[in-house]
Amino acid sequence: MNTVLDDNKKLCLNSGQIIKLKPTMTIMFEVEDLSVASPATVSRCGMVLLEPQQLGHTPLITSYCDDLEKLLGKTAEVVRGYMHYLSDACLAFTNICGKFPVPTDPNFLANSMLNMFECYVKDWRSDEVAVKIPKEAEEMCTHAVIFAHIWSIGVALDETTRPKFDAFFQDILANEDVNTKYKLDLPNFEVKKFGVRLGEYKSIFDLYFDRDKLVWINWLKTIPPFVVPRDVSYAQLIVPTIDSIRMNKLLSTLVLNGKYPLFCGPTGTGKSITVANELKRSFDSPEWTYLNMSFSAQTSANQTQRIIDGKMEKRRKGVYGPPLGKKGLIFVDDLNMPQKEVYGAQPPIELLR
Repeated sequence: MNTVLDDNKKLCLNSGQIIKLKPTMTIMFEVEDLSVASPATVSRCGMVLLEPQQLGHTPLITSYCDDLEKLLGKTAEVVRGYMHYLSDACLAFTNICGKFPVPTDPNFLANSMLNMFECYVKDWRSDEVAVKIPKEAEEMCTHAVIFAHIWSIGVALDETTRPKFDAFFQDILANEDVNTKYKLDLPNFEVKKFGVRLGEYKSIFDLYFDRDKLVWINWLKTIPPFVVPRDVSYAQLIVPTIDSIRMNKLLSTLVLNGKYPLFCGPTGTGKSITVANELKRSFDSPEWTYLNMSFSAQTSANQTQRIIDGKMEKRRKGVYGPPLGKKGLIFVDDLNMPQKEVYGAQPPIELLR
């Protein structure tokens, strides 16, 4: 490592081989910390330290809405206003009162929100055919922004703090001054009025926004009534609950729009069986193929690569993929299991990354 970072740019391998990098080449690393770097390595690297808090989530939303303007015109300004307003308030609230089962940076939460919102407008973006934007686009987008915040920032919280977020979000929709009420200390905070009716609900987490019908409905009403199949044994029977319905719907929505969902939660709550069931139901089709794989404490990066490569077809030299005409999907179970190596990294996860 030190030899290649030197002015000579010579990569000396264990085998004794020396590869000289071209003058135009440079190596960049993103490191969590320098706890295992020698002074020699540090002195050869130019360090640029940018705290996430200094940059904040605002540029993410601003750049996304700038791009959205090409698609939606003036409606993008309305979206921009609501996104900044809700994100600032929700992230400030979760910072004070929120508990996350998996520690998550506010910038990643804002990015998840943009991914969820994008699922509602993705089919309006098309280079091949002219798509007619509906005249209710502004109303659709306002509702979609609300849904995206609930199912990105709100859903990342654990069970104990979700009810608090629920009450807080209902106060926002009721046009209350949450900055003063919850002591969020947000500068230049002005209350925005939401002319949004969500219908009857106990919790905002009970509702799903249907863009085409422009209504909010209970998750339980998004699927037909459950009928017990006659030919299934008791052990194979899976009864849908509101949690599994939400999980399946969000999984399908995100995957079909090219986003990558991560489900986390306590063991034994049915995450694996729910995902496997949904993959079998929705993605075992002429358009899709999928691969199930589980990580364990002994999983190595080489093993991971062999499993994935083994299921791929060679298209041409250097190009591998799922069977021709299909899209491939990889489901990794027990993602957190691989053992950490000496320097704290988990190579199989780094390979996926």
